[in-house]
Amino acid sequence: MTTEAIVLDGGSRREAAMARAGARVIGMAASQAGAVHRGMLHGLGVDTTLAESMECARTIAAHVT
Repeated sequence: MTTEAIVLDGGSRREAAMARAGARVIGMAASQAGAVHRGMLHGLGVDTTLAESMECARTIAAHVT
């Protein structure tokens, strides 16, 4: 399964991917996103829908080093 960016405005893409994988019921991700991310600050978002995994890994590594 591909890890997709966890951003509130991208929930529909994530939800669709999870539903295709059989991992979630449609509507569940959107209903849980606010509670899961409440009070958290995300300094980096990685969108894996178009980027290759190595490109995402490099982006993350550059951000944490």
